[in-house]
Amino acid sequence: MEHTFLFQEGRWVANGNYTDEKNDRRPATGSTEITHTERGWINAGSMMMLAGTGLVTFENRYEITPFEEGKDFTDFKAENPALGTLSGKLVIVGDSILAVSSSPDGSTVAAEYLRMLDDNSYENRGFVLKGGRKIAAWELELQKE
Repeated sequence: MEHTFLFQEGRWVANGNYTDEKNDRRPATGSTEITHTERGWINAGSMMMLAGTGLVTFENRYEITPFEEGKDFTDFKAENPALGTLSGKLVIVGDSILAVSSSPDGSTVAAEYLRMLDDNSYENRGFVLKGGRKIAAWELELQKE
């Protein structure tokens, strides 16, 4: 099985649910664009959902060091306006891509996985903890456009 998410350039559309720190669950949509440059891979995306105050949008930009030949893990850095900078590791485990990351001071940690369903479909699950409390979780289905 060869992964297509991250490893191939393209746009992916996401649909699913977002859960906030109060365990309020809302429908969510989003998209992400994978770009390969000379400096590395970029995964830039956003997720949107309706909240009590209207439409809420979260944005992320991952800068990924391409996987070296024969290795199943690599480094990445993520920039998020609400969370700041997180750095972490991506690891390939069979049909899944696992990610773990944290802020420089360790107060914010995140984990997610992407499980390949077929070349054009992945399921994505993840969460963010800040100060020892869950502030976000999501369950999304990704489709390549």
